[in-house]
Amino acid sequence: VFINQQKASSVLHRYRRYNTGYLEELRQGNLERECIEEICNFEEAREIFEDDQICRNEGRGRVACSCVDGYNLLEDQKTCEPSAFGSSSVLALYICHNLTQFICSQVYMFSFDRKGFCEGVMISDKWVITAAHCMDHKPYTVVAGEYDTRTFEHTEQPRQVLRVFRHPRYNETFKYENDLALLELSPPFVLNKYVTPICIGNSMLTKYLLKQGRGSMSGWWKLDYLQKFSNTLQRADIEYVSQVNCRQKNETQSSPNTFCAGHPTFVKKVYQGNSGTPVATERNNTWFLTGIATCGAECTGDKPYNIFTSITNYIEWIHSVTRGEQ
Repeated sequence: VFINQQKASSVLHRYRRYNTGYLEELRQGNLERECIEEICNFEEAREIFEDDQICRNEGRGRVACSCVDGYNLLEDQKTCEPSAFGSSSVLALYICHNLTQFICSQVYMFSFDRKGFCEGVMISDKWVITAAHCMDHKPYTVVAGEYDTRTFEHTEQPRQVLRVFRHPRYNETFKYENDLALLELSPPFVLNKYVTPICIGNSMLTKYLLKQGRGSMSGWWKLDYLQKFSNTLQRADIEYVSQVNCRQKNETQSSPNTFCAGHPTFVKKVYQGNSGTPVATERNNTWFLTGIATCGAECTGDKPYNIFTSITNYIEWIHSVTRGEQ
């Protein structure tokens, strides 16, 4: 039943305790010795770290909060808010003059003949996100601060496109997969109450917002496939729809990278030509981008729901491009 000490020690090794018969204060602090073999208290912890102020909050004697990745600790040192793309100080400085903050992030794209063909949304003073298939037309001008395309209102800021970054997995054969593009503009927009970038939260926050049921979209859309586009910027509330309902109502396959949404009464729909229209959801008085319109009448016809590219799985790509890593 019993084996000798040498064989037993080869399987189970028992460390010698130093707190018996030895002046342990002369030895280097050790976590196992101080807080595993003995009762862990302030004195034992002090011996490990050899520091009278072992607490991370400078020994203030109260709880110090921190936030998980993707959230920032507010000034009250208790509340965490989602971190968003861009400068929070900029977003706080400019309050949108129109109906909602995210409308002031809307941009309009003109081709060389001054005809509008797509839309997009500002995510910083020099970056715009839109649908990748919009780049089949070479954008001549991107305009922020636009409201009525028939008149000059002294709020418009036209900019030239410096560089275009389509998503690397975008394929023209399957136009509505990975249908996102980033446009770098020159010079940057001058931010004011008419021109303000939208927020992009982290992936976890964006998934959460898509489960909230409702969002808003804006654009110069038409309500009928044969109608002309609206001359003035419009806004509509929409409902996010589950993948199951989308497949049933639209009778089409949906991708994990897309989502369906539509007006609650199905009277407003984004038709072909409104690609790049942004969808956003408000949380704590801040508008967060959730998707970009990708598919209009060309692939949904008279079905009730529009198809949008969800930005959930593309946030890392957006950051890498805008930070100059690609």
